[in-house]
Amino acid sequence: NRGPDGLQEYAAGLGVIPGVCILLAERAPFDGPFTLVLDTPDGQSTRAIGHTLAEHIIVDPVLD
Repeated sequence: NRGPDGLQEYAAGLGVIPGVCILLAERAPFDGPFTLVLDTPDGQSTRAIGHTLAEHIIVDPVLD
Protein backbone atom coordinates (compact mmCIF):
# COMPACT_ATOMS: atom_id res chain seq x y z
CA ASN A 1 0.00 0.00 0.00
CA ARG A 2 1.50 3.29 -1.09
CA GLY A 3 -0.70 5.39 1.14
CA PRO A 4 -2.35 8.65 0.20
CA ASP A 5 -0.53 10.76 -2.35
CA GLY A 6 2.80 8.91 -2.15
CA LEU A 7 3.34 9.31 1.60
CA GLN A 8 5.02 5.92 1.87
CA GLU A 9 7.63 6.83 -0.72
CA TYR A 10 8.18 10.23 0.87
CA ALA A 11 8.59 8.65 4.32
CA ALA A 12 11.02 6.08 2.95
CA GLY A 13 13.07 8.86 1.37
CA LEU A 14 13.38 10.43 4.82
CA GLY A 15 14.45 7.11 6.32
CA VAL A 16 11.15 6.48 8.11
CA ILE A 17 10.81 2.81 7.23
CA PRO A 18 9.66 -0.32 9.06
CA GLY A 19 12.13 -1.44 11.69
CA VAL A 20 13.87 1.88 12.24
CA CYS A 21 13.94 3.20 15.81
CA ILE A 22 12.31 6.65 16.07
CA LEU A 23 12.62 9.10 18.95
CA LEU A 24 10.26 12.06 19.08
CA ALA A 25 12.73 14.81 19.96
CA GLU A 26 10.45 17.83 19.72
CA ARG A 27 6.86 18.77 18.96
CA ALA A 28 6.57 22.41 17.95
CA PRO A 29 3.53 24.34 19.18
CA PHE A 30 0.70 25.71 17.03
CA ASP A 31 0.59 22.76 14.61
CA GLY A 32 4.30 23.04 13.96
CA PRO A 33 6.41 20.10 12.82
CA PHE A 34 7.58 17.08 14.75
CA THR A 35 11.34 16.59 15.02
CA LEU A 36 12.37 12.94 14.90
CA VAL A 37 15.70 11.29 15.58
CA LEU A 38 16.10 8.12 13.52
CA ASP A 39 18.48 5.44 14.73
CA THR A 40 19.60 3.50 11.66
CA PRO A 41 22.50 1.13 10.93
CA ASP A 42 24.29 4.12 9.36
CA GLY A 43 23.94 6.22 12.52
CA GLN A 44 21.49 8.80 13.75
CA SER A 45 19.77 11.41 11.63
CA THR A 46 17.27 14.14 12.43
CA ARG A 47 14.16 14.77 10.36
CA ALA A 48 11.28 17.22 10.67
CA ILE A 49 7.87 16.01 9.53
CA GLY A 50 4.42 17.55 9.38
CA HIS A 51 1.16 16.35 10.84
CA THR A 52 -0.04 14.68 7.63
CA LEU A 53 2.88 12.28 7.58
CA ALA A 54 2.94 11.83 11.37
CA GLU A 55 -0.69 10.68 11.33
CA HIS A 56 0.29 7.74 9.11
CA ILE A 57 3.24 6.48 11.17
CA ILE A 58 2.51 3.49 13.40
CA VAL A 59 5.03 2.79 16.15
CA ASP A 60 5.59 0.18 18.82
CA PRO A 61 6.93 1.63 22.06
CA VAL A 62 10.32 0.43 23.27
CA LEU A 63 10.38 -0.13 27.00
CA ASP A 64 13.59 0.17 29.00
